[in-house]
Amino acid sequence: MDLSPPDAQPPGVLFDRRAARRAIDARSGDVPPRNASEQRAEISSAHHARLFGFESELEARLTYIPLAVRFKLDKCGVKLSLDQWQQLPEGNRRALLGVRCESGAEIADYRRELQALIRATPGDEPRMFEVGSGPWDDPDVPNQVRRKALEFGAVPPTPYQWRALTPLQRFALIKLSRDGEHGRNFMPALRAFELL
Repeated sequence: MDLSPPDAQPPGVLFDRRAARRAIDARSGDVPPRNASEQRAEISSAHHARLFGFESELEARLTYIPLAVRFKLDKCGVKLSLDQWQQLPEGNRRALLGVRCESGAEIADYRRELQALIRATPGDEPRMFEVGSGPWDDPDVPNQVRRKALEFGAVPPTPYQWRALTPLQRFALIKLSRDGEHGRNFMPALRAFELL
């Protein structure tokens, strides 16, 4: 897996900020401005690199960690702080979103590359945790997703609807059903996943 930024530099030169900025601007230039009253359509066609329309502009611009990357982090057992994420060169953040992390080999490669990237930046060592099967693999709707739907006055997804979702969509609903500021995107996610 190659996580080098666009216009990669010779060995020893980790990152060319101007070249990566041009590449990122070219790739994300079609992301329309977002205001609070409209939902942006999903802006990535690759399933494993999906940016959902309900995610904020900060996630779309990779200032914050998008759900697709958070899913990959959970799958490979790496805890990444927002500060560590923001210290990564922008081209590397874009690559971490774009690279596949599904098979056992891809997950192991992603973990190794991510650890190397974090160690190459100043700050804390990457924190690891044991990886098991995630709740997104469970065929039953998690209780916290049911409770959050009811809290908003919505009908929780049926087991059939839950199983029809992709693992990334199930992961998103699980994350968004937790208490905190991300909960504001729970209902937009239900709409985006055609569960309302």
